[in-house]
Amino acid sequence: MEIVMPPGLDDVRLIREQPDFLEKGVGYIIKVGGRQVRSAVRSIEAAFHENECSGVIIRDTEESEASLHRAEVFHHSSVSRVEVFRQHLLYYLREKCVGNCIDCDRSCGRAYTVQMITPEVSRLIDLLTRPGECVLHAETIARELPADAHGFVALLPSENKRYRDKARQILLLPDDKEPVFQNRPAQHRRALRIAYAVFAGQSMARVSEGAGLLLGKLDRLFNEPAIGRPALLNDMPALLGQELGADWHDRATEGESPHTKARVAHIKPEMVRAILDVAWNDFDNTRPALIEWIDELAAHPAPGFSNCAAVAAAIFATHDFEQVYEEVIRRWARDRRRGRRKAAAAAMASAANLDGAVPIGLTVSSQVRADVGKKLEWLAHSRSAFERDTAAMVWGMGYTPRHPFQTARALTAVAANANASSIWTVTDAIDNLSRKYGSAWTINVLSWWLESDGVTLRAGATLAFLNWLEEPLTERVDQLVALLEAQPSMVDRVATLWRVVLLDPGCSVAAWRRLAAWLRSGASDARLREPVRALAMRLAAEPAIRSRLNYWLSKAPTTSTSLA
Repeated sequence: MEIVMPPGLDDVRLIREQPDFLEKGVGYIIKVGGRQVRSAVRSIEAAFHENECSGVIIRDTEESEASLHRAEVFHHSSVSRVEVFRQHLLYYLREKCVGNCIDCDRSCGRAYTVQMITPEVSRLIDLLTRPGECVLHAETIARELPADAHGFVALLPSENKRYRDKARQILLLPDDKEPVFQNRPAQHRRALRIAYAVFAGQSMARVSEGAGLLLGKLDRLFNEPAIGRPALLNDMPALLGQELGADWHDRATEGESPHTKARVAHIKPEMVRAILDVAWNDFDNTRPALIEWIDELAAHPAPGFSNCAAVAAAIFATHDFEQVYEEVIRRWARDRRRGRRKAAAAAMASAANLDGAVPIGLTVSSQVRADVGKKLEWLAHSRSAFERDTAAMVWGMGYTPRHPFQTARALTAVAANANASSIWTVTDAIDNLSRKYGSAWTINVLSWWLESDGVTLRAGATLAFLNWLEEPLTERVDQLVALLEAQPSMVDRVATLWRVVLLDPGCSVAAWRRLAAWLRSGASDARLREPVRALAMRLAAEPAIRSRLNYWLSKAPTTSTSLA
């Protein structure tokens, strides 16, 4: 450390007017008087960061004890928040015994710090905005001394609250002092930052276009003249602000190679949710514009726009499901264009998962998941083929209801009326639900369809069973053959499904290839040999299958003699 020289001068004024006075990597002690501490930090912190210095601000010791303030420390930006927190926690624990030691040498604080700063704790500390916050929380924890990591985490700010506070800083801009067209500059920046969140992972060209569409909706909502967006006036990092544009210049620069990728919106999913939460809830009368905006994004012909519309609709739906469903998702669900129906399905599945997906059968669903389940049941039994197709898409995109039997009935209602194009959507739904409900549920549903008199249901069972076996092949073989071993009664149902796909001219070749994989798996694994042999015997009872099965067994060198 060095004391700023020359003595007798105003240290803060000297640094503010002559920042080149600071030497790179040097630490300085700065003395101030009166109530200058906070203003001093704000006025010279940037100079210290620019020169990669560290500083400690102290008050004159002649002041009364009651007016003294703790020393304020600011660090170079390269110092991690976790390291600042760790060092200050060690400092506050230096005079304490935290391990109930008999002869304590005060070294137990280091072991306590190492034990408590887990990856989860480090992640929460990284969300703190300033080193000063790290110091305050380190002091609190040193005073409370939580006994375990759970108590340690409880004393830190919650992750959701921290992200939301950051989002408010991003969207709640200070008042502009310059003469402008009413509130347009602030509105322009807010629209860009909301679009930046919605178009996360998309190119900046799409972010800019999406921001223009949102700004147009806001202009019409507030009856402002369409003055457009200024070009070549404000650079993108300045418009995005310190939080969103912090690492703009640190990313890979364009032109380094002929295959350089376009610059994209770089933002965490948690921050996307927080920004849209603030945009939806913390501003007066902006919901109509946001609803119109995501509706236009869903119909936009450019790739990626409808996906971004689904993400935004899902996040908005977690706050007001009925409004978002009635005003946009329901219209998308019955739209003739498949892209809009896909956006509706993605919004419903994402809203349910964002609201808290829970293990099936272990607890009750949260409110939004319950709302999604009710709307999905209605769509599945709708008279509209488009709405039934949307319902199947929701299951195929990862939404899994808590009641397998009720889901089977709803999916059967969709499959019984499926056309040539939507039957593939049904097979995707079967594939996804099988991962959550298990093989037994899938076999029972498909066998139920085969027993039906409906031609469409029987065709759906054939296609779904063949598709269900396709990927990943090894996992499905092991899963289903293990099911045959655990439940011998399932052998007849599985054999029935195999007979249908093996004799169907449209899928016979692919089916025989998959059966070959089954037989090879049974031949190479003694545990699976008996279930596979039982299945082969059931299939051999069919004369049309027996001749082909004998032919394959005679040509397959990997098949064991015992299996044959």
